[in-house]
Amino acid sequence: MMPSMLIGKEIPNDLFLHMFEILNVQVLEAESQEVDLSNELCVKADEFLAFADIMDNFGYYKKEAAHLYHKYGRDDKYVSYLETHLGKESETYVALINYYKEHDNFDGACRVAEQALEKCKDDLTEAFIYLLVDAEKREDKNKYKKLYNSAKRRRLADINRIDQALSDLKPGSYN
Repeated sequence: MMPSMLIGKEIPNDLFLHMFEILNVQVLEAESQEVDLSNELCVKADEFLAFADIMDNFGYYKKEAAHLYHKYGRDDKYVSYLETHLGKESETYVALINYYKEHDNFDGACRVAEQALEKCKDDLTEAFIYLLVDAEKREDKNKYKKLYNSAKRRRLADINRIDQALSDLKPGSYN
């Protein structure tokens, strides 16, 4: 790991880590403090990435490290974080679906959306929207109807938002 910089002077990584701990980033409001701290200590992309490595190794700030990795071009670590933290909350599923869509990995996005329908215990609206739009594009009428009926039955899916999103598809819509 490269030494970090502070106002143009090199800081050894052990001192950098010590400064990180001294600044008490373990408080409950750590998310906003970490962003401020990284902006105070880091200037170049490699410094932000080194800071992300420290946060990642620290253990408590993996989510924040993942966002820095994504922002500064280490999408492999960002995607790895998302893939390993798919749980009950929809936020991670949506972030990964969107990442895959933006990078033209539509099969990956479908896989994650389907996983969300099975495992997520939070808002399923975005997962349903993605899968319904995909079924529409693939002209898979049976899958579309099955998904739409499932969305109507699920309390964790906002059918009004789904209908609004699907209204843009009008030509050939199956609902």
